[in-house]
Amino acid sequence: MSKEDLPSPLNGPQKKGVTGLGEAFSALKTMFLGAIAILIAIAENLWKSFSQWQLKAKQEAEELRLQQKEEERVIRLEERKAQEEAKIASEIRLEEKEIRAEERKNESKKLKGGKLIYPILAGFSTLSLIFMVVKLGPIAEWTRNQNECIENSSGRGLPTENEFASKVMRCNGGHD
Repeated sequence: MSKEDLPSPLNGPQKKGVTGLGEAFSALKTMFLGAIAILIAIAENLWKSFSQWQLKAKQEAEELRLQQKEEERVIRLEERKAQEEAKIASEIRLEEKEIRAEERKNESKKLKGGKLIYPILAGFSTLSLIFMVVKLGPIAEWTRNQNECIENSSGRGLPTENEFASKVMRCNGGHD
C-alpha cells in the first residue's frame, strides 16, 4: 500500500457518516479518559487524604502513648517519693524512739542516785533512833532505880500523896 491509497483529508472527501461516528467515538474516548482521569485524581486525592489521616492518627496515637508514658513516669516518681517520705518518716520515728529510750535510760541513771538517797536517809534515821535510845539509856536506868527505891521504902499498901512525895525526895537524895 502506498501513501496514496491511504485515506487522508488531503486526498479527497471522505464519507460523512463514518467520520461523524469516529468523531463521536473520539469524543466519547476523550470524555471516558477525562472521567477516568477525574476518578484517578479523586482517588489519588482520597488516598493522600487517607494517608494524611492515617499519619495524623499515628502521630496522635504516638503522642497519646508518649503522654501516657510520661503520666506513668510521673506516677512512678510520685509513688517513689511517697515511699521515700514514708521511709524517712519511719526512720525519724525510729530515731525519736531511740532518743526517748536514751532519755529514759539517762533518767533511770539519775533515779539510781535517787534510789540511793532513800536507803541512806533510812540508815540515818535508824542511826538517830539508836543514838537516841543509847542517850536515853541512863535516864531509863535512873528511872528504874527510882521506882525500885520507892517500892522498897514503902509498905504493902498504897501510899498517900504526902508519903509518896517524901519517898521520892528520900530516893533522890533529898531531905526527909
